[in-house]
Amino acid sequence: MIFQLRRWMPDWDLLIVADSGYAVLKLLSALTGLKRPVHCITQLRLDAALYEPAAPKKIGKVGSTPTKVRRLLTLQANLEDDSIHWQQVHHGCWYGRTDCTVEVCTSTAV
Repeated sequence: MIFQLRRWMPDWDLLIVADSGYAVLKLLSALTGLKRPVHCITQLRLDAALYEPAAPKKIGKVGSTPTKVRRLLTLQANLEDDSIHWQQVHHGCWYGRTDCTVEVCTSTAV
């Protein structure tokens, strides 16, 4: 269905918010590999193995490019780490509440 949305709306920026059933590497890789990528936010397990993204392959270099580099902290470890900077985001209406505050921290991982 996500690929069909991309075909129907080729010029739109698509951001899909989905449950953990969509946290599948083959699907997410296919979405980012499209000519116009589809961005997807999914839920991960707290003990998910996350890695730094590999640097892009150098032109003229022979061999495959590594897909992952250094292992990052798990999400559970990030929750317990006091040095991580969390940012408060205010949201107007969420599940019937009039004003909600959510704490977020972001990063990129494989």
